[in-house]
Amino acid sequence: MRYRTPALCATTLLLVAGCATNSNRSNSTASPSGTSAGTFVLSEFKITLDGTIPAGPVTVAIDNQGGETHELVIVAADKVDALPRKSDGSVDEDKLAEADKVGERADIAGRTSTTATFTFEPGTYDAFCNLIDDMGMSGGTEGDGSNMPMGGNTNGTMMDVATGHVHFAEGMYVTFTVK
Repeated sequence: MRYRTPALCATTLLLVAGCATNSNRSNSTASPSGTSAGTFVLSEFKITLDGTIPAGPVTVAIDNQGGETHELVIVAADKVDALPRKSDGSVDEDKLAEADKVGERADIAGRTSTTATFTFEPGTYDAFCNLIDDMGMSGGTEGDGSNMPMGGNTNGTMMDVATGHVHFAEGMYVTFTVK
């Protein structure tokens, strides 16, 4: 029978605790102030927030798991439906109040990750992708070859053969609260 010394037991406990701590941070990024923040996960045509965002200057992770380029625009807004829109269904960023614009991280290539630092006050925010692309469309069909009616797609969102996929109108947004 082998006996373990108290020093060996203490070292083992520290290693186990260290491993548990690291695995719990897999979906967060430390901000310059040391505050943990959530990860915005982007894909075709969806944004989710994995974790929470605290008030103050925060560096967030942005993980584009989709195959297409996306962007992350963040504005202070109580309801996504209240954001000003253009006729194509995208957000009219020029009509947003300057005080509501938190920031933007543009051109996040497909299957890449990046970070961005934003400053948040307590309140409600919307994060969205406002890009418009054709996703390989030609002659009135989606990239998968299905027929698309002019002015709307099969799930009722805004899409027009002339303009392509309006990422915001396709549902690429998330509302979150900062406390």
